[in-house]
Order: sequence, then C-alpha cells, then structure tokens
Amino acid sequence: MILKVDMIDGKYVICMDKEKKMFALEKKEIKAPAGLKKGWYVVIDDNSGEISFSEHKPSFK
Repeated sequence: MILKVDMIDGKYVICMDKEKKMFALEKKEIKAPAGLKKGWYVVIDDNSGEISFSEHKPSFK
C-alpha cells in the first residue's frame, strides 16, 4: 500500500491512498523519520507489514 502524506498534525501523520481514503498514523508507532514532510510517501508492504518512507513516489515492477 502506498500512502501520500497530506499533513502532519501533532503526533499523527495524516495520509491519503490513491482512492482518497484518509489514514491517521501515529508517528511513534510507524517510526516516522524526523524529516518527514507533506508530500512524502509511506509504503506499507502488504506481506510483511514493513513500513518505509520516500520523498519520491515509489514505482513497483
């Protein structure tokens, strides 16, 4: 799953998926990097649940 960071509100990272569904993720729980900003991407591996962050939209083959 790829989510785009829409805003950072206190201890939450508010994200949106490609269908415009909103998600509120707790920074501490997802181990958000200190430099995380609006427009970044949060990638959640559907199989392992591993979370990664990217400034650029990830592409999958």
